[in-house]
Amino acid sequence: MKLFKAIRYDLRFGIYESGKRYLLIALFAAFVFLCLLFDMVHISVFLTDSVNGVWRLPISLGDVLLFELGGYLPISQNVGEGFSFPTIWFLSIIIPCYLTLSYTTRDLSGSGIQVITRLQSKGRWWVSKCILNATTIILYYAVIYIVIAALCLVFGFSLSFMPDETMFSVEFNAVFLASQTTNSQMFLALCLMPCITTVALSLAQMTITLFIKPAFAYIVTCTYLAASVLCVYPFFITNFAMPVRSSAVGVYNFDLGSCLVGVIIIVLAVIAIGRHRILRMDILQGGKE
Repeated sequence: MKLFKAIRYDLRFGIYESGKRYLLIALFAAFVFLCLLFDMVHISVFLTDSVNGVWRLPISLGDVLLFELGGYLPISQNVGEGFSFPTIWFLSIIIPCYLTLSYTTRDLSGSGIQVITRLQSKGRWWVSKCILNATTIILYYAVIYIVIAALCLVFGFSLSFMPDETMFSVEFNAVFLASQTTNSQMFLALCLMPCITTVALSLAQMTITLFIKPAFAYIVTCTYLAASVLCVYPFFITNFAMPVRSSAVGVYNFDLGSCLVGVIIIVLAVIAIGRHRILRMDILQGGKE
């Protein structure tokens, strides 16, 4: 019962305090959508019906998500293309990591110590923080997806997760075969994997804050995330948050099932490491062992 009360307390005050932030997230998603809309419409010009001379806009929710959150193909796949850092993808992950950065340090250095004392278990407190962290990330992505889907409806775009082959080839300079994937696989690559991978990254960052200062932990997170743009190795799990590198797209085959299992294992591992660390800390001495 104490654990459920702690979770309810954290969710109530943690989410409430972040209310205005979610509004800003919605505005950010809308702004990015409108900025990219021009590019998508411009690309659609190449899809002109040469017989009737009518422009068609085969833009779907999948196209929009790939444009915004698709990531960057490995340089070896971008033959003839210059390096272009995926800024929007980077920001979409680093923003929620910033939102959750102070979840533990705030309690360990303030009135939150009273909450830990009442719980009579630092382990329960840690689990509650992990649930708050994951909930924040899930809500963050939910806001972004809902805003983008709503704008797709406003502009008359399809809500299918399947991207257009020609749109993809123009944007990423690579071949995508829609016949080799399914709508559910694209949903997994476009929505679920970025969300759960960010949860894992954010939980790992929160665990790191138990060892070093939050500012340094955030620098580690940013560096790790930036390195994954160039380093296409499973060690950099944020590769799994790039839909264009997933097996659903088929350009660079990070198997979705294996990636999902791997990320879940990492989530459980960092929770266990954090719990072990917090149990050894003296919270009355500012978090020292």
